[in-house]
Amino acid sequence: MTPVQQKEQMTTAQSTHAVEIRHDGKAFVYKSKSGEKGDGTTIHVNAGDHVKWVSHVGNYSILFRGESPFDEIAAHGRKGAETNAFKVTAKDGKYFYGVTLAMPDNKMIVDDPVIIVGSGGDGGF
Repeated sequence: MTPVQQKEQMTTAQSTHAVEIRHDGKAFVYKSKSGEKGDGTTIHVNAGDHVKWVSHVGNYSILFRGESPFDEIAAHGRKGAETNAFKVTAKDGKYFYGVTLAMPDNKMIVDDPVIIVGSGGDGGF
C-alpha cells in the first residue's frame, strides 16, 4: 500500500479589532487594541475579521462613504458603550468613513479615518 500524503490545511485566524474614539482637545485620536502602535486612524483587516468601536468622550456615530466593508453602512453608540462587532464581508480595498463625536461642550465634530481590507491585516486581538 502506497502512503497518501495529506494536504496541510491552512486556516486564517479571524480577529476582532477594537477602536476607541478619543479627542485630545485639538484632534481626533484613535486607540486600537489591535495595531502595533495603537493607532486606529487606519486599520488593516482581512475578510472575516470583526471591527467594533467605543468612545468614552461622548455619543458617536460611524457612517461609511460609498461602499462599506461590512453588510452595514453605519453604527452608533452612547458614551461608554461599544458597537456590535461588524464582520468584514467586502473585497480588498480602502473604505473611508466618517466619525461624528458629541463633545462634552455640546459641539459635534467630524473626522474621516479608513479601513483597509486585504492581506497584511494587523491581527486584531
